[in-house]
Amino acid sequence: MSGRPRKGRPVAFVPITPEPVQPDPVLGLKFTIEARHGGTVLVDMAALDPRPLAIAFAGALRRSAALGGPIGAASVIKQYVNAYRLFFAWLGDEALNVAGVGDLRAAHIDGFASALDRRGMGAIHRHITVGKIVNTLRAIEADRPDRIAPDLHERLRYTLATSAGRSTPRDAYSPFVARALRDAARTDVEAMFRRLGADDRTDEGDPVIARARADVEAIIARQGFIVAEHPALKSLYFMRMRRGLPISTLIDDLHGRHHLLARDLPALLVLLTLDTGLEPECLKALTTDCLANPHAGTVELHYLKHRARGAEHKSMRVRDGGSGTPGGLIRRIIEATSVAREHLTDERL
Repeated sequence: MSGRPRKGRPVAFVPITPEPVQPDPVLGLKFTIEARHGGTVLVDMAALDPRPLAIAFAGALRRSAALGGPIGAASVIKQYVNAYRLFFAWLGDEALNVAGVGDLRAAHIDGFASALDRRGMGAIHRHITVGKIVNTLRAIEADRPDRIAPDLHERLRYTLATSAGRSTPRDAYSPFVARALRDAARTDVEAMFRRLGADDRTDEGDPVIARARADVEAIIARQGFIVAEHPALKSLYFMRMRRGLPISTLIDDLHGRHHLLARDLPALLVLLTLDTGLEPECLKALTTDCLANPHAGTVELHYLKHRARGAEHKSMRVRDGGSGTPGGLIRRIIEATSVAREHLTDERL
């Protein structure tokens, strides 16, 4: 290398043309919510317009359905989304100047309620639908108070100026119908308890199938279930098929000797509802420690009623004794589901 500097040339950069940003049409408007009760809900609000307002509503719904929020059931989340669709459809027809939360006024809430009334929606249903819009706007205001106009802030103090009226209760079952339902449900429940732990006698006299079934039963006992594609289950299936033994409900029959099945739930819920008077939503939330303080042939039944805002934890005294009493039936269910809870780590019945 010589000591003389070489003549250089100016540095030139190749111009870079940035790629145009493609907006995501569903960002923030299509998502899933893991409800505390009822499973996962797919929320799709991508078709709602105006988009900024839809994003605000989606965010409020997410926060309200999060742990500690006021919305806990999957069915209620779906009801909110249906109310949003009605509200946004009305805005598209009657309030084209609304683009975001800041454009909403009290007149829009009242106009939406009037439109529902003109459509013939009942007072109670109308009150519930408008209430979901009001609740959402309250959640938005709690997060960002500056986004709510002053007159809308005042309007959010109440749902509707008119009363929701009184509901018309459904007629109770006649004693004859209630007795028939109770007898049928009790028959199914007793058959369910006899099935749990029972031996399969269809393969008696065939030690090869008996060993194959024992292998499958051991897998279910060890991990709680067996999938249809498992080699051990396939082997048992084809063995039984070649010998002309029943196979159409094989996987349910195998699991049904260890756990309750989905088809067992209707009879259990009907029987417990008729014996205790509790709604199915309360029965489905019962836990293993729901019975307490037995006294004089009765026991306290502790349950949750999620719709009783601020007073969800409730209790009632029910008869306790044999399996023909609510307390005795619940004890048998707790015992029958103990194996499943070892695998699910869940205290719910």
